Amino acid sequence: MVDLHVHTTHSDGELTPNDVVQYACMKGMAAIATTDHDRISGIKEAFEKGKTLGIEVISGVELSTDYDEKSFHIVGLMIDVKNIHINDILARHKKASEKRNMLIINKLISLGFNNLSYEEYQVQGFQSCGRYLLSKGIAKNREELKKQYTGKEAMAYAPRPKKMTVVEAINTIHNAGGIAVWAHPLACKWGITPNHSEIEQIVNKFKKMGLDGIEAYYPDHTQSDFEFIHSIAEKNQLLLSGGSDFHRDNFRSDLGKCFQNSSIPYSLLEIMRTHLKKF
Repeated sequence: MVDLHVHTTHSDGELTPNDVVQYACMKGMAAIATTDHDRISGIKEAFEKGKTLGIEVISGVELSTDYDEKSFHIVGLMIDVKNIHINDILARHKKASEKRNMLIINKLISLGFNNLSYEEYQVQGFQSCGRYLLSKGIAKNREELKKQYTGKEAMAYAPRPKKMTVVEAINTIHNAGGIAVWAHPLACKWGITPNHSEIEQIVNKFKKMGLDGIEAYYPDHTQSDFEFIHSIAEKNQLLLSGGSDFHRDNFRSDLGKCFQNSSIPYSLLEIMRTHLKKF
């Protein structure tokens, strides 16, 4: 059993890389991929813990992109974490994100939240501004925090950094020796769920950009969704991928589980390795 879409405290997950791997061991997982949002800083810790516990840790990342004024997430799997290109791009993104975090915290201070400090946020090593704000009791949960304080219509809103394009993300992943996968294609943040015709058109365009695979195994998918994605992947000669999008044990799905509590087969990983050997 594998899980190729897992988050840690290095983005918006609630378990450290160490704890995620420990949890995977407890659940009898064969392999997991840590795919933090625009971060690869937690991979080394997860990899070392994996060696200790005998669990295979796949180096990954989930890149936030824009295409046609819509948001898409592209997961990179089996990337070289020492690759200069991907490290430079993610370092620039982190710098821009930190500027945004400083703006949000300072806005909240100006609104009377005097228990906040950007310096404290930095010193305590929070990887997420949201996690810092929740630790200070600003809101009960992420949903409330976004609605009342940090969301687009909220009082402490600050624009997010400009995202890379889909083709830039795919090229970045390939430059780092990895496989580029379109994450959760039927769970895009567009306000509406894309229909099958739209998915087919997008897959066709992304395939021309170099996309390698698509997530078919995903908690929000139905059996029918899975079959549709599987057929699209087959038609376009794309690899199948999948993961729980794990953040915490009560988030969307438990580690290693997807639709109808099904597991993700190790064979997906073996096929990906065979694919990489061709290049």
